[in-house]
Amino acid sequence: MFQKPLDRYEAEWHAGIGIAAVDRVWDWWASNRHGVYRAKCSECGTWAVPNNHAGFQAGKLYSPWQNDSPPRMAEKFLAITDEDGKLTFYNTQLALTYRKHMAKQVDGHALLARRENWPDGFVPDGVALLTAGIDTQDYRIEIEVVGWGRDEESWSIEHHVIDGEMSDPDVRAQLEAYLSRTWYRADERPFTITAACQDSGGHHTDAVYNFSKENLRRKWWAIKGESARTGFRNPLWPTKRPSSRSKKTFRPIILGVNAGKDTILQSHLPKPTPGPGYMHFNGDWDLPAFEQLTSEQIEIKGEGSQKIRRWVPIAGRANERLDCRVYALAALRGLMHTGLKLNREADKVGAEVTPQSETVEEAASHGRDGDDRLPADNMPVRPVERSVASPPAQPRDPPRSAAKMSGRSEPGRRRTRLA
Repeated sequence: MFQKPLDRYEAEWHAGIGIAAVDRVWDWWASNRHGVYRAKCSECGTWAVPNNHAGFQAGKLYSPWQNDSPPRMAEKFLAITDEDGKLTFYNTQLALTYRKHMAKQVDGHALLARRENWPDGFVPDGVALLTAGIDTQDYRIEIEVVGWGRDEESWSIEHHVIDGEMSDPDVRAQLEAYLSRTWYRADERPFTITAACQDSGGHHTDAVYNFSKENLRRKWWAIKGESARTGFRNPLWPTKRPSSRSKKTFRPIILGVNAGKDTILQSHLPKPTPGPGYMHFNGDWDLPAFEQLTSEQIEIKGEGSQKIRRWVPIAGRANERLDCRVYALAALRGLMHTGLKLNREADKVGAEVTPQSETVEEAASHGRDGDDRLPADNMPVRPVERSVASPPAQPRDPPRSAAKMSGRSEPGRRRTRLA
């Protein structure tokens, strides 16, 4: 039977036994080297657990031995040079837990309240262009299409999953068809993906390279993330302006993923109100999706000039959404290095400066009927008037040539899946 000595001691104390409760719960066990209380079974009064290795809840500051004197403890603490050393000192010398120095983490539950009411796949009025981030897994491909507005304000347009291996020609054909789609704004202005970055790590490197070489003119770039173990920062996109690549001289783009995660998780994501850098999410995002987006945190190692900040995974979380967003941002930066002016592009396509948007929770609190109100785990059914302009009641069919190029799939054939 599982017993808690402290709970039993508290019950005995409140029963009026007072300090004598100590002897009912513990036995004093001592030698010339130690003196501790051992808990005994409340049923039979014996020591139920063999005590071959003594455990202590008191730190060594209570020790009578010279080697554990306060001056010696201070020397040990001053000799620590990194976070791992502090962890060991707190555990073994002070008998305390220690949390390594981590940067502030954005809470996924708080992000749920920021979701907005616009349909999946619909292009809001503030978007100037679209990019895609593609994460290549062993047996599936995950894609996020991101709309970018002025000063890198962003909208998550759609998250799409293609099941299968990148080495399968049918899977590559599905990926090409999806990246060739056309998305539409409320006024029926078409948008296509201007650039895309696809992860070439893992077990399908050659297939990703070949796919990228065949689509260089479309700016569908194969990328690799630099090693993040050192914690040093290189620019997300190489500072050297990319030149035209032939198939013979093709090389993947080496991204500074640490810098990309800095931008997304420490600069853009914490912004509380729409404007430069703000990240908009629609109702397709649920808690597991936000946990993927915030699946890494900063760990700080070393001291002084040797201090290193690196992103480390949080145990038990998948990170596909974070990787997709980093790659989508990299695609935007790649366009900027080829001369794109994002704000000028926003003016060119008539992208609006977006006002404060109504969140899912605000829409529900305003007492809208069941069609307007968005359930927490379902897709939105109608755009909220304050968020984006509503589409026409009966939109015109696009011209035959545009429909042929769009490659839009039936709504029932598209699906969103979380890893």
